[in-house]
Amino acid sequence: MKTMILDQGLSLYCHYSDLASLSSVMADIRDVTPQIQEIKKDFLLILKFLKNPLNEISFPLPWSWQKSILYYAVISIAAGILNGLIPPNIYHIAFGLIFMPIITFVTSHILAGFFYYYFQVFEKRMVNFLEIFHLVILANIPFLLVHTLSSLVPPITLIGLAFSALLMIVGLTDKLNLNKKKSIQLVSLLYLMIFAVWIWEKIIATRL
Repeated sequence: MKTMILDQGLSLYCHYSDLASLSSVMADIRDVTPQIQEIKKDFLLILKFLKNPLNEISFPLPWSWQKSILYYAVISIAAGILNGLIPPNIYHIAFGLIFMPIITFVTSHILAGFFYYYFQVFEKRMVNFLEIFHLVILANIPFLLVHTLSSLVPPITLIGLAFSALLMIVGLTDKLNLNKKKSIQLVSLLYLMIFAVWIWEKIIATRL
């Protein structure tokens, strides 16, 4: 009799333990589901931008600093690795995985900082740094995509930069309300500087 009672008690204990574990798993799934939906929504937002970048560059990007850094890192790493795979080169893949996101972040923050202080000093108004950084991120995405083919066709890098420069001009004018002429002058100056660095890099590479 005692053995039967113990067996029933053990069975009930296991039953409720299983129910508790199942409830815990279901709760975890419910916690993760909104995050998955949010990631999907952000992915669709990027696709929408890529379909019509000249129009979408002017719309605000509803990303926090953490989300902006995470997505930008993923895009930069993906572009760097793809660049190393076309054609396959283990050193280029390693460079894309480790250094590409670092270089992208440093240059993007420098560019965002340049415009941030330009607005303060010359336009006499404050602009949210994250808003400028979002503009730089979006404008840089086409360049990163084109960069994946730069090992096969090196000059294509300049085409990607030119399109990114065009997006920056549109974004500065329509999103940050900077005079169009000033936007063209500023971005053109930066583009010429980058073009000069690219030419210098290629000359050095041919001498090695």
